[in-house]
Amino acid sequence: MISPDVPRRRWLPLVLLSACLLLVACSGDDGSSGTPGPLPPPEELEGTCWLLTAMNDAGGGTAYPVDLGDLTCLSQVCFDAGGSLRARADCNGCTGTWTGGSSGALDLVLAQCGSLPCLPECPPYHEFLESTQGYEIQGMQLRLFGEVAGESITAVHELL
Repeated sequence: MISPDVPRRRWLPLVLLSACLLLVACSGDDGSSGTPGPLPPPEELEGTCWLLTAMNDAGGGTAYPVDLGDLTCLSQVCFDAGGSLRARADCNGCTGTWTGGSSGALDLVLAQCGSLPCLPECPPYHEFLESTQGYEIQGMQLRLFGEVAGESITAVHELL
């Protein structure tokens, strides 16, 4: 005599396999090692160059004056393709890398900078770039968020 639960036994492996596949598909696991890698560079920054126009404190006031008429102190940052970075900071040229995410996170690593002594009136852009933690773009303006001497600073840039 055939047991009434034989048909259920035939379907049970198929149901279990379907449930496992659904669980794996919904888990978001991409099959990588589980170690998060660096975030890809945000596309909106890649291939752009920005001129520093202001360095403001947390209250929106001027933390460090930026004189756009003083060519010695002009500072800028360029986010090149593939995560390469070029900057002119405090009168010195710098190169490095950048990574970030669309959520506004940004990490800049300056690998090589010139060592010319800069004028005291130049804003401390080099120190700021090394502490940059985030960004936002509003129209043709880039805001980088970081610190100088432990003080929160927003560096405002215009697109070049």
